[in-house]
Amino acid sequence: MFLRLTKKIEMYNAVRDFLFRNAALFSASCWQDTRFEMLCSNISFLGKEVKQEDDSEKEAFEEKNTMKEKLCRGTADLLTLLQAKPSPLQFSSKNSEELYQSLLHKNDSQLREKFGTAQREATLKISELSRYGITAPVLMSFKDMADSFPPVPRNSKARAAQRQHIRVLCAIIDSDLERLDGKVQNLADRYANFAAAYLKKRKIKR
Repeated sequence: MFLRLTKKIEMYNAVRDFLFRNAALFSASCWQDTRFEMLCSNISFLGKEVKQEDDSEKEAFEEKNTMKEKLCRGTADLLTLLQAKPSPLQFSSKNSEELYQSLLHKNDSQLREKFGTAQREATLKISELSRYGITAPVLMSFKDMADSFPPVPRNSKARAAQRQHIRVLCAIIDSDLERLDGKVQNLADRYANFAAAYLKKRKIKR
């Protein structure tokens, strides 16, 4: 999600570092006009904001993936038991593992359908499944987890506000850089190599 933004931040940092190394080419008024200090501060802060949001997204993904694996494992075991012939005593760990791997590749909607099917069928045969430790409370716990899949990311409102702040910061930085572009263009006649190097730094790497 943040791949392009990461590339953009790399460009921001490259421009900032380049200008620091060539500060002698700018007059004091030029720095002031381009709000260079504020620009650098915003770039640094943006990097921290994006890292924090990226960490939150990874945490949410791991939480969802852990729940998915648990539910897929439980569903695979339940359906293997329910489909065994002539009775659940013929449980096959091989069949369960194959079904588990198959479930991992399904989308959220397909998984919810499978979770519901397993829970409903197991409820009808709860007496047969009890010998495997699958009791009504265990099945209810499975249902509660299945009903909450996929999990709602924690602090979703705070994260939405943070993403909005990231967009605002990017807009401010882009605006300041565009003003800085004009300043650099004014130096192009006298410092052609500098201007060319600056424009190269301004390009976002693909």
